[in-house]
Amino acid sequence: MSYLDHLHEETLEAYVMGNLPEQEINSLEDHLLLCEHCQLQTRHVELDWKAKRLALQRVRDSRGTPMASLWQVWEGMFGSPAKKAGWVMACAAAAIAVFPYLPSAQESNLAYRNIELSAMRGGEELPAPVQSNERLRLHLDLTELDKLSVYHVVVVDASGDPVWQADQPNRGEEKLDVTISKRLVAGSYWVRLMDTAANRRLLREYPLPLR
Repeated sequence: MSYLDHLHEETLEAYVMGNLPEQEINSLEDHLLLCEHCQLQTRHVELDWKAKRLALQRVRDSRGTPMASLWQVWEGMFGSPAKKAGWVMACAAAAIAVFPYLPSAQESNLAYRNIELSAMRGGEELPAPVQSNERLRLHLDLTELDKLSVYHVVVVDASGDPVWQADQPNRGEEKLDVTISKRLVAGSYWVRLMDTAANRRLLREYPLPLR
């Protein structure tokens, strides 16, 4: 997928609902990091999905049985189902069985491991490794550093090859919050904090071991 190829709405819906195959998630999230158009579309899909869930819950609360509620929701969204009674009943029954187990977009967004990182000093040991293949939210210690409005953050592997990078805005705080949506496999990584100048001056480096 190139940067100019926007994601299909069906793909974004599957991602928001938690139904996207695992092997497609990394490439989708890499695209979202760079494409503002698809970031906006994802927000619209999330809001639409939340609205539908809320509408269904309200109808269920006010109209009684789950089957009657689903029937009313279908009428409001897609027109009268009288001509398609058999097909609608089958879909409604399946929806009742599956609906409680569908993850919400909010639950998906909260599935991050928070990790506090500080620069190593002489004689210090590496921090205890954390679990790989998780979404990581790093909190980088900025103590004694000049507070820049934007930092460039690069994650490199043991060979020094970049595996993820992005510019991160800073609000003048002592820690920089960095969300890495790409899942990293087990190994030794380093998080490099740089300025955004053309020569990318290294300001600080943090160890990130993943098991």
